[in-house]
Amino acid sequence: MTSSKARQDSGVLVLASSREVEQGWYAERIVKSDLEGMAEQINGPRAMLNHIEHDPATMPLLKITEARVVPDPDDDEFLLIARDCIADDISEERSPHSDEGMVRLRWTQDDRPFINRSISERNTNEIEIVVNPANFDNLHRFQRFKTELESEHQDVRVGEAGRRSAMPEPLCEIVVPTVIAAPVVIWLWNRAKKVVTETVDNVLRETVTEPLAEWLTKKVKSVFVKYREAKTDDTRLITVVIRFAYDADKELALIVKLCPEQEFTLSDPEQLRESIRDLGELMDLAEGAVFACRNGEWSLCYLTLKDGSVIGSLTCFNETMGKLNYIKRFNEQLTCLAQARGISVEQAMNMVDTIVCEQGGQDDLLAIVHNLLHHTDQQDEDSIQP
Repeated sequence: MTSSKARQDSGVLVLASSREVEQGWYAERIVKSDLEGMAEQINGPRAMLNHIEHDPATMPLLKITEARVVPDPDDDEFLLIARDCIADDISEERSPHSDEGMVRLRWTQDDRPFINRSISERNTNEIEIVVNPANFDNLHRFQRFKTELESEHQDVRVGEAGRRSAMPEPLCEIVVPTVIAAPVVIWLWNRAKKVVTETVDNVLRETVTEPLAEWLTKKVKSVFVKYREAKTDDTRLITVVIRFAYDADKELALIVKLCPEQEFTLSDPEQLRESIRDLGELMDLAEGAVFACRNGEWSLCYLTLKDGSVIGSLTCFNETMGKLNYIKRFNEQLTCLAQARGISVEQAMNMVDTIVCEQGGQDDLLAIVHNLLHHTDQQDEDSIQP
């Protein structure tokens, strides 16, 4: 769960490297051409979404600018470096049709709208299932998951997405193709705008949206069962993300976090529709909408707006800041551990990573570092005993 971004100098981040990174059995390497493609995207007309620890339920706090690929001074590899732009205009607002608190983030130095993540390759009719191979115990389990799923579902293909964290939290992302997503997204957005007549709305719901929703629910449930069975003995929550993309400026993401033993269900879609309707005119300004199911009820995480700002629920903002503070404390303690052991921060992180893998994954990495520090202090005390 450590941040993959490291400062090179004031205001400059090392976003990625061509150096091989190991996560358990899985080793990931980003080639130079891919780093250059990332730089081109970062420098483009739309900003990339950057979440804390790649958690899609957190609000994006940074926009990344001025990216370029440079040689790594320490070896023959390459670095992707860039400048970060932190949201510098944070204001509290109210939801249009409720008293719920909301927080708007603006970047006065960068007003680019955000990229919708599932727009690339929208010319396919396949459902893409994106997973991180590092969340599987071994290569055999990952390959079995991929082979069995693609054999059982002819309209499904499995993709890979690495997340450079100590032990990436289990994530299963389902990207719904436009041919399936369009009616659902159009219907939801139009309900929010209230521009569709009741007759047309009912026809669309009964003949298109509800059958598609029922079919998709069965499909996602089947995928989740396969993922849960093949993945690992990891006991952490599994994040399931379903992305509906309509076009370049309309994307809806639904997030459900489940215990490994739980059954997947798309909770109360009618309540989701009401949550979207309550946002009213804000949906007119939105290009991306992220909702999460908490305690059986759908609630807004955040919206990305056409003017380049982000507005989210106060709950989501507080959770985001809590996670950010946790990562800061973890990195501080990791640095202390490295200094106490006389090793590099990367070596200290490898120690933590080894323990996490041995324990089958756990959320409280800070506790692991504390225990290692305590053990180091105890060894130091023992060494000075007469």
